[in-house]
Amino acid sequence: RTLQALKDEGFLVVGLSEKAKVSLFEFKENMPIVIVIGSENKGISLITQKYCDYLLKIPLVGKITSLNASVAAGICISHLTR
Repeated sequence: RTLQALKDEGFLVVGLSEKAKVSLFEFKENMPIVIVIGSENKGISLITQKYCDYLLKIPLVGKITSLNASVAAGICISHLTR
């Protein structure tokens, strides 16, 4: 309900997912944003993903497929607030 209420107030809901097709660094929207970070084991639930306007990934090189939730949040916030 909270995500829908925020969308109704004009926020864009963005979720971070290692399975997303759009890179965080390609994302160019310029409006108030809500960032959804999933749990470290399961990520964002399918129900929550349906409320996201965009699912974004942080591209990684090498064997690592995902980041600690707080690290991913820091990278995302740092990039989106530039």
